[in-house]
Amino acid sequence: MKILSSIILAILFLSVSCISEPEEDSLDPDQIRLKEMGKIEKVLLDFSTETRDQFAMVGNGYKNFTVKIFGPKGQIFGSEDLILKNLELIIDGDKFFTLDSIPITKTGELEVQAFVFDVPSNVLKIISREDIVLPIREMQVVFHVFSDGPKLTPDQMEDQIAKTNLAFGNGVRSSFKRNINSVNNFLRFRLAENDPEGNPLEITGYNVIEIPKDYSAEDDFYEYYYLKFEEMWDPNRYINVFVENINGGKTSGYAYLPEMPDNTLPGLVVNESQIFNFPYAVTIDYNIVIVNGKPSPYTLAHELGHFLGLLHTFENCQSGDFCDDTLPHIVVQTLSSYRNTCNDESFISTNFMDNLGENDHFTYDQRVRMQTVYNKALFFPREENITSGRIKPFIKGQLSAYKKPIICNF
Repeated sequence: MKILSSIILAILFLSVSCISEPEEDSLDPDQIRLKEMGKIEKVLLDFSTETRDQFAMVGNGYKNFTVKIFGPKGQIFGSEDLILKNLELIIDGDKFFTLDSIPITKTGELEVQAFVFDVPSNVLKIISREDIVLPIREMQVVFHVFSDGPKLTPDQMEDQIAKTNLAFGNGVRSSFKRNINSVNNFLRFRLAENDPEGNPLEITGYNVIEIPKDYSAEDDFYEYYYLKFEEMWDPNRYINVFVENINGGKTSGYAYLPEMPDNTLPGLVVNESQIFNFPYAVTIDYNIVIVNGKPSPYTLAHELGHFLGLLHTFENCQSGDFCDDTLPHIVVQTLSSYRNTCNDESFISTNFMDNLGENDHFTYDQRVRMQTVYNKALFFPREENITSGRIKPFIKGQLSAYKKPIICNF
């Protein structure tokens, strides 16, 4: 019996040994690869280059993510397919088994975490908001040209207005993934039909300014600065857009920022006297913008963004552009959409307020800022001013020589 018991125990021992230490060939291929890679010590979750922005709006698109894994000797490469087979991505309690095309379905501050072979990653945060619908506000535009400079056709003006409305209406699509934080601004533009005295314009939205022979736009910028101040139409009723040849084709346009009655919006001048003393207008280059449509066919939309209180997204790495949901980034002299943030993280920029060859959106916070300008800015062409008989007559003060526009050399 003792011999039989010993034989049985030996068989059981061998059976247990075979179960706990299987032959290498009997393992799942993924287990073999994992064993070869060694222990996973760290999982790093990040936004993809195309969707790095942590802001989102419910139902407005998708987020992509990336995952890297690290072992005792550093990052483990060549493991992408293995990661995806053994991945869980959790967003505010909802589970996904992929890193791409993740819909954002909830509002609030959402936590995002990945698990690879049950090893947890760092936690990312998404600030998700519900979009809102606002009434459409329309502003009338007059294109001014100089008698000694280039002229516009009705088709050219209509084309500029159509493209600008498409941009402000969130209707532009680039070759990149749609920004999940892009919005309709509910601001629109149309060509003015009447002059300041109420007379119908011979050509809708068009005005020619007679220039003395001794004026030269290229030789004396400030002569034109004064001339624009004198010749511009009432800013309480019109957006004044001057079209000329600027700086020998080196500048596509420039615009003046609005002035405010109080400090509601950082980055904008508070005009306590409320005396109008600068040419609050937009200027665009005829050959660059109108003829060639470079660097972007939406340059006028960019300049009107400034007119409505927006700064460049690359304005300042300390204060940024005062819109939390745009990524402040380093200034680069290239029209490529590939950028680095001020923290040296790569991302793809398609914001209309960057200097790019390909733009497609304004953000939620940029809309809030522009809507605030529309409601509160001084000397601003609100829709109700066009026909209101109660608005105060337009009075100019003494022109300030110190007002500087935002110049767009792209």
